[in-house]
Amino acid sequence: MSGYADALGFSGAPFFKDVSDAELWLPPSKSRLVDDLCEALTERAQVLLVGEPGVGKTCVLRALRTRLPPEKVRLTYCHNATLGRRDFYRQLCTALGLTPSATAAAVFHAVTTHVQELGRDRLHPVFLLDEAHLLHQDTLDHLHILLNYEWDQRALLSLVLVGLPELKDRLELRRNRSLHSRIHVRFTIGPTTPEDTCDYLRARLGKVGCERVSPPGSSCTKITAITGHH
Repeated sequence: MSGYADALGFSGAPFFKDVSDAELWLPPSKSRLVDDLCEALTERAQVLLVGEPGVGKTCVLRALRTRLPPEKVRLTYCHNATLGRRDFYRQLCTALGLTPSATAAAVFHAVTTHVQELGRDRLHPVFLLDEAHLLHQDTLDHLHILLNYEWDQRALLSLVLVGLPELKDRLELRRNRSLHSRIHVRFTIGPTTPEDTCDYLRARLGKVGCERVSPPGSSCTKITAITGHH
């Protein structure tokens, strides 16, 4: 246990990153966002989620992961966006449990065939691409083709693009209009409010036995005195 936790009589350090998905705390605004994301994916939509660094994108994605029913949704997470098109699809193959082929065409065929097989099994695949603002342009040029199944008649796959706000600017470029036109659900995560910060501090401090916490609706004066932060 850290020295300050001992001195304050806490049962442990209140601010640590090793928190299970089940114990994640989200403010009401982000809880509603998770609800909206679940609804969008249930409707087999394509999703764009952007926000500045540190606003809670990863927490939202972790909460989303726990909310999606595994018997209905197959979630595949990819975070290495700095790859060319062939290597990107090879990474996607590996994440799906497939053996990557040698050529770009064979890799793409393996992915699309797998998606169609999941559809026959009544499983909806969701590809979540984190740090998508770093995607190579040749990958962005091709992603909309990944969404075309049965002559664009059925939505067999949901694509979730997550990244910094410049991702939205890139998708709005004329060159990316084919992909942008297929993304109908778009979210922006705003900064945390002072009230959200107070609620977060209250929740984390309460887990380690801190009782000197201001009641809901009051200022953070007492919490500030404990943590030494404003």
